[in-house]
Parts: sequence; C-alpha cells; structure tokens
Amino acid sequence: MYAEELGGTDFISANLYLGGTEEHLRPCEMPAAKVVAFLKGFATHEPDPATESARARIESPALGED
Repeated sequence: MYAEELGGTDFISANLYLGGTEEHLRPCEMPAAKVVAFLKGFATHEPDPATESARARIESPALGED
C-alpha cells in the first residue's frame, strides 16, 4: 500500500500480507501506529471515470513495453 498526502509531502507505505488465518502489517520505514491511524481514517471516494482511465494508462504500460 502506498498513499501520498494531497497537496503535501507526507506519505504512507506498508505491505499487508493476508494468509489463511493470519494477517501481517509491515510498515516501510515508519511507525506502525502511523499506518494504522491512516487506515482508520481512510475514506474512499467515487472515482472520476475520465481521471481514472487516464491514470490507468499512465500506471499500466501497454503489453510488450519494457
């Protein structure tokens, strides 16, 4: 998981491993409490289709590109 602060320089970075009966949160060079606080306050939004399709083209290179 990676998230950047809108209009700022802060970020959250962590790996979450989901197993059969276990879950492991591994923050990336930051306190686990910072990641947990972010997740507790996390809210989703309805994506703008135009913005999301442009973002998908940028983040997902076409097949065959290196």
